[in-house]
Amino acid sequence: MEQEMKRTSRFKWNSVKMKLIAGMTAVALVPTISLSIISNVVAQKVVYDGLSQSTLQATEQANEGLTYKLQGVESQLNLLVNNINFTEYYQNPMNAQYGLALLNGTLKSDNEYFSVYFSSTKKETVSAPDNVPAGYDPTTRDWYKGAVQNNGKVFITEPYRDAGTNQITLTLSQAVLDKDHQLVGVAAIDLDIGQFSKAINNITIGEKGYMSIVGKDGSYISNPDDSQVGSKSLTKLSLWNSMNDKSTGYKEYTVNGVDKFSAFSTNKLTGWKFISTLDAAEIQKGSNQIRNIGWILTGIFALLSAICAYLLGKRMSKNIISVKNAIETASKGDFTVRVAVNTQDEFKELEQSFNKMMEQLSSALQKVDQTSNVVRETSSNLDMMTREANSALSEVAISISEISKGATLQAENVYVSAEQMRELSQQLDEISAITEDINNASQRSMALSNNGLEKVHILTEKASETKSSTNEVSVIVKDVEERMAKINAIVEVITNITDRTNLLSLNASIESAKAKEYGLGFAVVAREIRSLSDQSKESVIEIKKIVSNIQAVVKKAVEAMERTNEAVSHQDVAVKETEAIFTDILSAINELAKGIETVEGSVKDSKSNKDRISGEMDSITAVSQETAAATEEVSASAEQISGTMKVYIQHSNGLKESSQQLEQEIKKFKLN
Repeated sequence: MEQEMKRTSRFKWNSVKMKLIAGMTAVALVPTISLSIISNVVAQKVVYDGLSQSTLQATEQANEGLTYKLQGVESQLNLLVNNINFTEYYQNPMNAQYGLALLNGTLKSDNEYFSVYFSSTKKETVSAPDNVPAGYDPTTRDWYKGAVQNNGKVFITEPYRDAGTNQITLTLSQAVLDKDHQLVGVAAIDLDIGQFSKAINNITIGEKGYMSIVGKDGSYISNPDDSQVGSKSLTKLSLWNSMNDKSTGYKEYTVNGVDKFSAFSTNKLTGWKFISTLDAAEIQKGSNQIRNIGWILTGIFALLSAICAYLLGKRMSKNIISVKNAIETASKGDFTVRVAVNTQDEFKELEQSFNKMMEQLSSALQKVDQTSNVVRETSSNLDMMTREANSALSEVAISISEISKGATLQAENVYVSAEQMRELSQQLDEISAITEDINNASQRSMALSNNGLEKVHILTEKASETKSSTNEVSVIVKDVEERMAKINAIVEVITNITDRTNLLSLNASIESAKAKEYGLGFAVVAREIRSLSDQSKESVIEIKKIVSNIQAVVKKAVEAMERTNEAVSHQDVAVKETEAIFTDILSAINELAKGIETVEGSVKDSKSNKDRISGEMDSITAVSQETAAATEEVSASAEQISGTMKVYIQHSNGLKESSQQLEQEIKKFKLN
């Protein structure tokens, strides 16, 4: 049976041994797994960065190779465009022959040159080799127009296939200027980039990666797959967007379900993109090997940790079982049990602490037994004393309750008196406020009355000025009326004169008619006089109308002046009556102000007495309330003490019963 229990405990999953094995295995596995994960991530990053940098470096080196090649061609062009045979092409007939020799020498200097040539502004072309077709117009070509527009800098055309060799060709051209910076022509070199393209195609990136060149429009210039050359399939990939956003960088993308990685660099001279492409799986290959090694090491560490934990747990579980059995025996009431372990580690300290604890518990329980007897006797005496004290407290509580009722009634009466005094105080405050408002109103009325009286004086003065001005205007209007009468008389005289003049002119006309040709001049004068007489008569009639209108207006003005004088007289009377009324109002307001000041003084005296009485009532109320509160607190305290004594009696009875139960429980333990 014992062996079966040992086998059961050996394979118990929640035992200390199994927890120790699991704990040590976890301690070994957690850092190992963490290290494997971290190393895998770091390895992937290191491999990715290393391969990315190496791929980008290879791409940039190829890019620089094209740059060096183009710079060499540019140097050759600079020599040509600055040569005197071309800058003074039309100044010496032999310059064309000397220039052709120079072009042949340049052609032989590099086997990648298809042709070297010069075209003048007069459409003459010198070429090496000399294969210019008849009727060839160089000025319509892109290489010619681009060089002219580039202001003396080298112009590079887009790549194209040469019609004769079917090789990818690139033309570099530069304008030729004379000493006055006038255009003479354009020098150009056709460069065969087929060999360079083959060299690029032969470059292997990683295991199966490759390098290609793409033009500014996205068409392939160079690609290991010849069918891709000239196509724009790259523009359909996300890589093309990244290449347009920046000149150099990396990009991961997918083509036909296969993950790809590309590094790209842009040539500054041509704008071409050099692209190195390989499968993304090549980048992960190295990191996967490091990951597999890490997981193998993790498994080995886990196995070794489990074996070590099993051996250590087996030894520790033996000591733990010994301590557990002793604790189970002690839990049944046998405090004589002791532990014995064969070790010098913490389990030895646990053995000593357990044995010492058992001895102290036995000694403490013996003392508790003795103390329980003393408590039982003391609780009996305490119960008797508590009952007597409770009876005395009940009598004291009754007396204090009667005192509290009287104090409460007194406080209520004082409170009612205080409230009445507060109402009286409030009424006095309201009377004081109203009196102050009336006083302010009387002051404002007095000020307004004084102001009104001043305005009446001003109005009186203005009425006198108006009456004086009206009289003056009346005199002026009458004078105007008299003058208009004189003007009218003068107009009558003028009218009579014009009538007589008209009659005289008529008589003169008759007399001139009688004189026939001798009186023609006089007849003209007579007509003019008659005409002037008619005009004067018309003017006089107009003056009469104007004078009549003025006389009518003057008459109305005289009537208006008379009415104005009458109104001013009535206004003068009204102003004097108003002045008398304002004087009476001001006198009445002064008497009212004196009466209000007397009332205000009486209210202030009453308010001062009210404040003293209110303060005394508040003091009395506070004392009464404090007295009532104190008696209520004493009564409440007495009731609390009485209640506490009842509880105390209950606790003393409970203490007595507990001491008896404790004595019975102690007897259950085995102490000796």
